[in-house]
Amino acid sequence: MTQGPEASFKTSINQIIRSHAPNVHIEGMANPYNNGTPDVYYEGEKKILWVEYKVIKHWPRNELNIQKYLSALQQAWIIRANFNNVDVCVIVGLPDKTGIIYKGSSAVHIRLTKEKLITQSLSRKEIALYVIRHTTGRH
Repeated sequence: MTQGPEASFKTSINQIIRSHAPNVHIEGMANPYNNGTPDVYYEGEKKILWVEYKVIKHWPRNELNIQKYLSALQQAWIIRANFNNVDVCVIVGLPDKTGIIYKGSSAVHIRLTKEKLITQSLSRKEIALYVIRHTTGRH
């Protein structure tokens, strides 16, 4: 069975994490009781990070409003977690196969133009290394 764009993007990041930091625990979340739970739970020696993955297939005409891609339950989960000092981010896969990381509750409200998305985008390896640094404290 072929993976969709979001699953494929997430899998590629997780493969890089596993190859560079096999001790980082990666657990996919599929919670039928609360649809707001982020996609992946990462746990390293130092910290935990929850990540919601999204993929946009086409560049925005004006700006990307990430709120449009998050359900009300996802938005509430991210805001509540951030308020309670739980590390959470939204990682958005972009049409050119790169991605961008939105950290904390600001992820729910951020809007970026195509130009900003391109200049702030990261390779999949850079995204994986962010997760590794965040959870393990290694640089």
